[in-house]
Amino acid sequence: MSENNKIISVHKSRNILLKILNGRGFITNDYDGFSINEIHSMYTNKQLDLLLHNPTIDKKVYIKYYLEKTIRPTNIYDMIEDLFNIDAILRKKDDFIIIIKDEPNDTLQKLQRSIYEHDNIFITIINIDRLQFNIQEHCLVPKHRILTESETKEFKQKYNITDDRNIPDISRFEPISQVLGIRPGEIFEIERSSKTAITSKYYRICSQ
Repeated sequence: MSENNKIISVHKSRNILLKILNGRGFITNDYDGFSINEIHSMYTNKQLDLLLHNPTIDKKVYIKYYLEKTIRPTNIYDMIEDLFNIDAILRKKDDFIIIIKDEPNDTLQKLQRSIYEHDNIFITIINIDRLQFNIQEHCLVPKHRILTESETKEFKQKYNITDDRNIPDISRFEPISQVLGIRPGEIFEIERSSKTAITSKYYRICSQ
């Protein structure tokens, strides 16, 4: 990919991600409206990182662009050390998104699982190509919403669910799961409309 095409790709991915995160309640004002030339300058100076805050739930998300080289586990551990320990920018309840140039392989997915299981740090690694369109606006993707803790409790009581294994699951690595930041154990409410304009709801629990 030429540098010009790469800048266009970064610009588009950034705008789409900001729109999705804004829909999730994160304040995006400081990062909206940047031109391609401004993004080019930020890319050159390695200033593409974003830090957003959702004041309603007091949650932050940090977005890191890592496009120059193939990302390796040591790179991810270094980022975690900086963001969660040395600089203490993020807490364990916050989200960390890394945008890379390739599709994450099995090694990276296993690493994400391991870090979440052992350190309770939630990392999402996304191929930049998947952010060239907004998956929420695709005609074949129904509306997904993460249930709150109280809604989850009500849902389980309503359907008499005592074992999460009785709930159909969705992987945390599904494209819609990645952009909406659902964590293992949380539940999606999914609205699907039929040809008769009847909307039905169904539920999926996020798995590792």
